[in-house]
Amino acid sequence: MAAEILMVPIHLDALYLRKDRSVVETMADFSRLPYFDGERDINSDVANLSEEILSQPFEDRGLQLPTGVHLHWALPDALTRGFQPRKKLPALTRMKDR
Repeated sequence: MAAEILMVPIHLDALYLRKDRSVVETMADFSRLPYFDGERDINSDVANLSEEILSQPFEDRGLQLPTGVHLHWALPDALTRGFQPRKKLPALTRMKDR
Protein backbone atom coordinates (compact mmCIF):
# COMPACT_ATOMS: atom_id res chain seq x y z
CA MET A 1 0.00 0.00 0.00
CA ALA A 2 2.84 2.44 0.72
CA ALA A 3 3.90 2.23 -2.92
CA GLU A 4 0.52 3.69 -3.97
CA ILE A 5 0.86 6.85 -1.86
CA LEU A 6 2.38 9.97 -3.33
CA MET A 7 2.71 12.99 -1.07
CA VAL A 8 2.99 16.20 -3.07
CA PRO A 9 3.64 19.66 -1.65
CA ILE A 10 1.14 22.22 -2.93
CA HIS A 11 0.92 25.99 -2.73
CA LEU A 12 -2.20 27.06 -0.85
CA ASP A 13 -3.74 30.52 -0.53
CA ALA A 14 -6.71 31.22 1.73
CA LEU A 15 -9.03 34.22 1.75
CA TYR A 16 -11.18 34.69 4.85
CA LEU A 17 -14.32 36.82 4.48
CA ARG A 18 -16.30 37.94 7.52
CA LYS A 19 -19.26 38.89 5.30
CA ASP A 20 -20.41 38.30 1.73
CA ARG A 21 -18.47 40.30 -0.82
CA SER A 22 -19.05 41.32 -4.43
CA VAL A 23 -15.89 40.84 -6.51
CA VAL A 24 -14.72 41.20 -10.10
CA GLU A 25 -15.05 37.97 -12.05
CA THR A 26 -12.09 36.28 -13.73
CA MET A 27 -10.63 37.90 -16.82
CA ALA A 28 -11.33 34.89 -19.04
CA ASP A 29 -13.95 32.15 -19.02
CA PHE A 30 -12.20 29.28 -20.81
CA SER A 31 -15.32 27.11 -20.58
CA ARG A 32 -16.76 29.28 -23.39
CA LEU A 33 -14.10 28.17 -25.92
CA PRO A 34 -15.19 25.61 -28.53
CA TYR A 35 -14.05 22.01 -28.11
CA PHE A 36 -15.01 18.42 -28.90
CA ASP A 37 -15.98 16.29 -25.88
CA GLY A 38 -15.58 12.95 -27.66
CA GLU A 39 -19.22 12.81 -28.75
CA ARG A 40 -20.17 16.27 -29.98
CA ASP A 41 -18.94 19.83 -30.50
CA ILE A 42 -19.37 22.15 -27.53
CA ASN A 43 -19.69 25.94 -28.03
CA SER A 44 -19.35 25.49 -31.78
CA ASP A 45 -21.03 28.87 -32.35
CA VAL A 46 -18.18 30.71 -30.57
CA ALA A 47 -15.05 31.71 -32.50
CA ASN A 48 -11.80 30.35 -31.06
CA LEU A 49 -10.52 33.87 -30.30
CA SER A 50 -9.47 35.41 -27.00
CA GLU A 51 -11.90 38.32 -27.39
CA GLU A 52 -14.78 35.83 -27.22
CA ILE A 53 -13.88 34.73 -23.69
CA LEU A 54 -12.39 37.89 -22.14
CA SER A 55 -14.41 39.99 -19.70
CA GLN A 56 -14.28 43.75 -19.85
CA PRO A 57 -12.00 44.92 -17.00
CA PHE A 58 -13.85 46.03 -13.86
CA GLU A 59 -17.26 46.08 -15.56
CA ASP A 60 -18.66 42.92 -14.04
CA ARG A 61 -18.99 42.68 -10.28
CA GLY A 62 -21.60 39.95 -10.48
CA LEU A 63 -19.56 37.32 -8.64
CA GLN A 64 -20.66 37.09 -5.02
CA LEU A 65 -18.29 35.35 -2.58
CA PRO A 66 -20.11 34.08 0.51
CA THR A 67 -18.82 34.43 4.06
CA GLY A 68 -16.14 31.91 4.96
CA VAL A 69 -12.75 30.69 3.82
CA HIS A 70 -12.01 30.46 0.09
CA LEU A 71 -9.07 28.26 -0.92
CA HIS A 72 -6.92 28.38 -4.03
CA TRP A 73 -4.27 25.73 -4.52
CA ALA A 74 -1.68 24.92 -7.17
CA LEU A 75 0.31 21.81 -7.95
CA PRO A 76 4.10 21.95 -8.27
CA ASP A 77 5.34 22.84 -11.76
CA ALA A 78 6.66 19.31 -12.34
CA LEU A 79 3.10 17.95 -12.15
CA THR A 80 1.59 20.58 -14.45
CA ARG A 81 3.75 19.76 -17.46
CA GLY A 82 2.90 17.20 -20.09
CA PHE A 83 4.94 15.17 -22.52
CA GLN A 84 4.33 14.09 -26.07
CA PRO A 85 5.74 10.80 -27.33
CA ARG A 86 6.53 10.72 -31.04
CA LYS A 87 3.44 10.60 -33.24
CA LYS A 88 1.09 10.34 -30.25
CA LEU A 89 -1.19 12.73 -28.43
CA PRO A 90 0.22 14.79 -25.53
CA ALA A 91 -0.20 13.24 -22.08
CA LEU A 92 -0.51 14.80 -18.62
CA THR A 93 0.03 13.16 -15.28
CA ARG A 94 -3.38 12.29 -13.80
CA MET A 95 -3.95 13.89 -10.40
CA LYS A 96 -6.85 13.31 -8.02
CA ASP A 97 -9.03 16.34 -7.40
CA ARG A 98 -9.37 15.71 -3.67
